[in-house]
Amino acid sequence: MTLFKKIQQQFFSFGKRHSHPLPATEDTDSFALDDNFNFANIPDCPACGSDNVAIFAYGKPRLSKIIIEGFESGKIIPGGCMILKTTPKWHCYNCNRDFGRLL
Repeated sequence: MTLFKKIQQQFFSFGKRHSHPLPATEDTDSFALDDNFNFANIPDCPACGSDNVAIFAYGKPRLSKIIIEGFESGKIIPGGCMILKTTPKWHCYNCNRDFGRLL
């Protein structure tokens, strides 16, 4: 299985765990990461202060070189397609907490 297929499979399987999604809009892709994403802008965890933090990617991001590298390194985590009011933006690997909100 190619890397693209693995990433695509992860994206669509994670979205199924949510219920009561927000209605689909034309700007849903704005929640996906773009080519200008910068790993230097990832904040430290507010709970434990760790810098071992990843960002969730929602929707269908363009699979550019930087996005694929983020998936491979674990700095980007596929979050699925359903976006709720409680949808987290960041995940701390140190204390296993999600923080920040997209909406």
